[in-house]
Amino acid sequence: MADKLPIAQDDTIRNRAMGLFTYLKKLAELRSKPIYKIDEYEKIIWFSEVPKEKECFTPAWGETKTGQEEIWLGIRKVNFIKPPSAPPKVLPWVNEQDLFNSDDIPKLQEKILAPNSEDANQQPQYMELSNYPDISEQWERYIDEKWLQWAVENERLLKIQDVYSKLHAIYQLQKTLGETYELVVGFGLLSWKTPSNTYRRHLIVAQASVELDTKKGTLFLKQGAEGAKLNLEQDMLDIQERCSVDIYNTIKEQFSEIGDEVWNTS
Repeated sequence: MADKLPIAQDDTIRNRAMGLFTYLKKLAELRSKPIYKIDEYEKIIWFSEVPKEKECFTPAWGETKTGQEEIWLGIRKVNFIKPPSAPPKVLPWVNEQDLFNSDDIPKLQEKILAPNSEDANQQPQYMELSNYPDISEQWERYIDEKWLQWAVENERLLKIQDVYSKLHAIYQLQKTLGETYELVVGFGLLSWKTPSNTYRRHLIVAQASVELDTKKGTLFLKQGAEGAKLNLEQDMLDIQERCSVDIYNTIKEQFSEIGDEVWNTS
């Protein structure tokens, strides 16, 4: 049977172990700097950004679809269409690139070069729009009857595409980085200013993943491969600002009861 270490030597080993543990803990904190504000994350999507359109779905709107309970966010890729062609007689007066800008009604040019006026030996001749009222009339009809209708639809699609692009960027990162990339859905936004810091970050997170249906071009945000695994995040808070062990254990029990039903409000 081995002899016991003297008390003084035993304390020395314990103190060294504690010192090493403290050093490693501080080193880990330096390498993984706490995030205090949600805007500091690399990629963010707010559920409030998701347009309530037929191409989108999320239970964050307070509704679920039968057979799609596992979907936290679904967005179908949209197909853009070109703006309708302007009348042939009007085209010379139009900058065609302006037709594609659906958030601003395009305008006709006040004057254009007259046909056959590009001869270097002659002075350029111009046509003034004010002398061609029929061009302005055709243009107004085109805007009212065709372009505005296209613009409304294009703006709708752009809002969907904006969120789709953000989610697709997250999908690409997840695919490239694999297990080193963590994707979470946050609940319960903490907005708190203390003497030492300002916090604006979610307290509760659920593990998530993004899948792509390549045939339909639809992106799906779902729970992580191992489930939602709800967790209370306090790493951004100072030690004295975190909840007590008893409260933390109570919260963990509630998370266990919720399981993967993170959107179930009943």
